[in-house]
Amino acid sequence: MTKALCTIAAMIAVIALGCSSEPTTSPGSSDALLGTGGSGTRVDAAGDGGACCLVDGSCSILTETECTESGGTYQGQGVLCDPNPCPQPAATGACCFDDGSCAVTTEADCGGAYLGDGTVCDPNPCGSDEDQYEGCGLGFWKNHTDAWEPTGHGTSDEVSSIFEVPEELGDFGSDSLMEALKYGGGSGAEGAAKLLLRTAVTAALNAAHPDVNYGLAEAEIVEIVNGALASGNRREMQDARHAVGESNGGSCPLE
Repeated sequence: MTKALCTIAAMIAVIALGCSSEPTTSPGSSDALLGTGGSGTRVDAAGDGGACCLVDGSCSILTETECTESGGTYQGQGVLCDPNPCPQPAATGACCFDDGSCAVTTEADCGGAYLGDGTVCDPNPCGSDEDQYEGCGLGFWKNHTDAWEPTGHGTSDEVSSIFEVPEELGDFGSDSLMEALKYGGGSGAEGAAKLLLRTAVTAALNAAHPDVNYGLAEAEIVEIVNGALASGNRREMQDARHAVGESNGGSCPLE
């Protein structure tokens, strides 16, 4: 009787093992589960899976061959993605250049003004230097003679102290700078010359003042104006007047 019971118990044990849904492994076997990576792939001690660091700093469990083909860096067999072992790329942001252009770079690579991590160039957040140009108007310079001192010019200085006026246009060279600011213009080349000089003196004062960010240097203004006056051409003088006086009467930092 005892022998029969032992036989029945052995048969039951064999049946139970045959119905098990999970294989049995010893802790030291090559099929022992080591863990899962960020991709959910099983990493086995006997397998090839391991953490692969991709160029964007993400981590995925791949074979060494798969990792290489993906352009990644294989971290080794059995290495997991949690915690992420991959170096993170440097943060980037919008970099503004003097000409108003924008590029997304790292802070270290930015050769202009870095606007911060995560900033973008679309829409363009950069303003050119032209957007910051300043210039006080004709009325300011006529009524604030104390502001002339830092420019190196005086109200009684002659027009010829800055500009070259051809004799055929009139005897404007001996007029004072203040008189030039009061020119009323007129017809023909002489009238165009007066209007040009009125604008040019205003522009020269702006350019010469250390606290005014004018769009042209004084030397550039002189070159443009002298060239137009020498031409004797009314149209050229009108064009020069626009070129040198574009920022006059804009934002005046001296008021």
